[in-house]
Amino acid sequence: MRIIQYLLLATLAAGAGAARSQPPAFAVCAACHAVSAPTAHGIGPSLTGIVGRSAGSAEGFMYSPALGGADILWTTENLDRFLENPAETVPGNYMAFQGVADPALRRAIIDYLADR
Repeated sequence: MRIIQYLLLATLAAGAGAARSQPPAFAVCAACHAVSAPTAHGIGPSLTGIVGRSAGSAEGFMYSPALGGADILWTTENLDRFLENPAETVPGNYMAFQGVADPALRRAIIDYLADR
């Protein structure tokens, strides 16, 4: 019985620290944004470490004046609002992206980014 308990706890512990796999909803984001390194920018800035970062602050990326001047800290709540409607959240940003209407899909994207 102790062996089974040990194996169960070891399995749960291993899974607890595992990084989330990229959700299918992130494919739209990945067309422009990398998550491989903080300065691995594509058309858009790297999203590595975005949760807890100030908007427009990724080193080496040239932001739109709107996003570069936005006084936003990327909390999960602010990311949720931005992903739902980027043009309304930060008018004048350069993202050619309409947003993600489904809250569950936004949550999957945000949870994935929180692990990066």
